[in-house]
Amino acid sequence: MHGAGAEDQSQKAALRSTDPRRQFDALIALTKAGGTGAVPDILPVFGARDDEVRAAAVRAVGYLGGDRPAAVGPSLVAMLADADEVVRAEAVEAFGTVHYEPAVDELIRMLREDDAWLVRASAAETLGHYPGRAGRELLACIRDDDEEIPVCRYALESLLQSDESLMRSEISALVEEYGDDPEFGADVRMVAYRLGDRAQLGIVAERVASMDEHAGSLLLNMLGRLAAHPVPPALVDDMPVIDGILSVIALRWPLQRPHVGSVRDSLPSAPPESGE
Repeated sequence: MHGAGAEDQSQKAALRSTDPRRQFDALIALTKAGGTGAVPDILPVFGARDDEVRAAAVRAVGYLGGDRPAAVGPSLVAMLADADEVVRAEAVEAFGTVHYEPAVDELIRMLREDDAWLVRASAAETLGHYPGRAGRELLACIRDDDEEIPVCRYALESLLQSDESLMRSEISALVEEYGDDPEFGADVRMVAYRLGDRAQLGIVAERVASMDEHAGSLLLNMLGRLAAHPVPPALVDDMPVIDGILSVIALRWPLQRPHVGSVRDSLPSAPPESGE
């Protein structure tokens, strides 16, 4: 125990140094160690000159400060204006674990206005943790044909998680608008399936053989979310179709087989065939 305490004090001393390498390594070590005790020592590092050090400090506070939103929230809000886009993205993502309602208006603004798509993607993802606060803005992001596809993907999932009623009211129109989009169509169709439209799963199954590996990997991630809310009403009955999709992915891209196995393990078993 004494050794652990001495190590902790050594890391905190490194934070106060002017050596970016020592500061960075100390932030990683304190984050891995866990606990909130280091948070007051990390907050002053938000003023470091080195971009990577500031990003690591913000990431550490997001990881360690989840149960202290009132204490760390204002400092994280200030980092949303950092000149470095990675630092801003880390600050945005921190509000996924540090639930701080006063940050939401700024997160919404950044979703639509930040110059860096990385930051907008982080905002789209994080807003999913604030139910009912950004539904219309997330929907506008999904429909913005000039937006980067990764940002739209995060907005789609966040809208599903944070305002399911709005998503249900819009999903048919979204399928009509984007269901055949080569980059985004499978995402929209899989959300429609999760909301009960079984026909969309069949369409995705028909198209998986013509996907490239990147699209197949993204589809695999979508299949991995099927056991999470909202669970498709007919998931168990549709497991033969889902298993067929997984088999195609495993056959076409052998490096994806471990991921296929983990997705299979997360899903229910297919129902027994009639007569068994």
